[in-house]
Amino acid sequence: MIVTSPVVRLTLFSDLYSIQAIEQQAYGPDGLAVPIEVMAYRLAHSPQSFWVAELNGLITGYITGVIIQFDPNSPPKSRAQALGYQEPQAATYEGLSGRGNTLYVASIAVQPKFINKGIGTALIKSTQQFVATKGLQYRLAGLRIAGYRDYCDKLGNISATEYCDLKNQHGLLQEPWLRLYTGLGFKFLKVQEEYYPPDQASKGYGALLVWQPKFI
Repeated sequence: MIVTSPVVRLTLFSDLYSIQAIEQQAYGPDGLAVPIEVMAYRLAHSPQSFWVAELNGLITGYITGVIIQFDPNSPPKSRAQALGYQEPQAATYEGLSGRGNTLYVASIAVQPKFINKGIGTALIKSTQQFVATKGLQYRLAGLRIAGYRDYCDKLGNISATEYCDLKNQHGLLQEPWLRLYTGLGFKFLKVQEEYYPPDQASKGYGALLVWQPKFI
C-alpha cells in the first residue's frame, strides 16, 4: 500500500546513516553538515526529542531538539549561545542537560526530492506536540535565511529584516522555512546578526521565531 502522508517517529541509532545522508544533501553544499558523531551524541543524550519522518518506509527527513532555558526578553544572540557550545560542530554542549522551559531545535532537514510533500510540516508539528505534552512554555526556532546573500548579490543589498519580510507572487513569505514556520503559528522574535557565522548563504544572520502552546 502506498502511503501519501509522512509518519513521524522517534529516532533509532540504526537510522543515523540515513539521517547523515539527508544532512549532507541539505547542508553539505554550504559546508554546514555536522558529523554523524554529533548526531549520535544528540540521540544518546536527548532521545525523546529526536524524530524522523518516513514515507513508505523511507526516511525522508529528521528534526532534533534540545531543552534549554529561554527568556523571550533576552533571546540568545547566537546558535552557540542557545546550545551552550562554542565550536560550530562540537559534539558536546550544555544544551543537552534536559533542563529548561523551551524546546530549541538544533537541526531540521528534508531530503530535497521530498520537499513540499508535508515532511517539514509533520516534523515541526511533532515538536509542538512535545512542547505541549511536556508542559514546556516555548518552542524556539533559529532559522537560516539561506536565500539572503543570493538575493543581495543579484538585486542589491537590503537589510536582513527587510529580506525576511519579502513576499512572493502569492503574497506569502518568500523564504521557505519562514513561510512554513509562520504558517504553523510561530511568531517573529527578531533577526539576529552573527547568529551562525559559518552560514555564509544567510550572511551569518538567523531569524528567531517562537511558538507557545495555547494553554500558556
